[in-house]
Amino acid sequence: AAVPPPPPAAACCGSLSATLQSASATKHSSSTPAAAASGAAAAAVGGGYLWAASSRHEAAREPGGAPRALRAGEALYCTLTEKQWVTPSAVRLRFALPSAEHVLGLPVPGHVMVIDDAQIYRPYSPVTVDSQAAGYFELLVRHYPGGEISTRLAKMSPGERAHFRGPVGNAFEYTASAAPRRIGMVAGGTGVTPLWQVVQAALADEEDRTRLSLVYASRRADDILLRDELERAAAAHPDRFSVCFVVSEGGGAPAGGVAGRIDAAVLQRHLPQPSEDGSGVLVCGPDSMLRALCGPRARDGGLAEAARRPPLGGLLRQLGYEDWQVCWL
Repeated sequence: AAVPPPPPAAACCGSLSATLQSASATKHSSSTPAAAASGAAAAAVGGGYLWAASSRHEAAREPGGAPRALRAGEALYCTLTEKQWVTPSAVRLRFALPSAEHVLGLPVPGHVMVIDDAQIYRPYSPVTVDSQAAGYFELLVRHYPGGEISTRLAKMSPGERAHFRGPVGNAFEYTASAAPRRIGMVAGGTGVTPLWQVVQAALADEEDRTRLSLVYASRRADDILLRDELERAAAAHPDRFSVCFVVSEGGGAPAGGVAGRIDAAVLQRHLPQPSEDGSGVLVCGPDSMLRALCGPRARDGGLAEAARRPPLGGLLRQLGYEDWQVCWL
């Protein structure tokens, strides 16, 4: 059975993507005509899935020559080479690509579909990005009892193969900026994975003048995923990236974090002000968090109805953000 195509994306996210792209126009003004046309097409569709609106992630190779493993409409089978439980319920998996030169071939942020034998599928955001990983990619999987795909992945042993499809993009695609700008991010649980892609891509480019801040909510301190990586990134780039851990249970948050839940005060302290030029906010997490931040109807209709998402509500609207400044992934 064929894997369904990704759903359309929300217009508000397209506006955010176009706004942030306009801030980066100086850096990319010398891009090739093909790349410029791709960016224009992506902005023109008002938030359509950028991998579908542009041929940039459908080509067999990266502009620099690295072959892409993911090809639209084709199955990709990869062998598990490393497995590490990072919390009692979360496992990090490394899969080999067809050669040491291959990259996965995803936009940032991007997802792969994991397919099981019964054609049940689920999207996962790798915790590696093409610019930093050749020959492999990694997934961070939270195992949920009764979850068919997460259970299958959690039970895999090195040497076994998994079936992937893609590339799958988002309404928002990250581009570097030569002009100063700020992007705030709010994550809950495994929702940190696509945002970690953005952090890696931004910090790897020394010419990128984007400043990033992340508010990351977890139940307990020992549930925080990618904590070491996030803390190292913040320590290495204090002028470009900051992270605030918010822990709701278990007696306390890490140093500099917050015990409790995300509220207006936390958001005001760590996110860019709505009035800042070129500012935007990315949100990724469980439905309850999205509804609190973006409004009670944030998930109405599911992904298939994404093109008809309601206006922004919730805490972010109360703080003054406009629809076009916020994108939930």
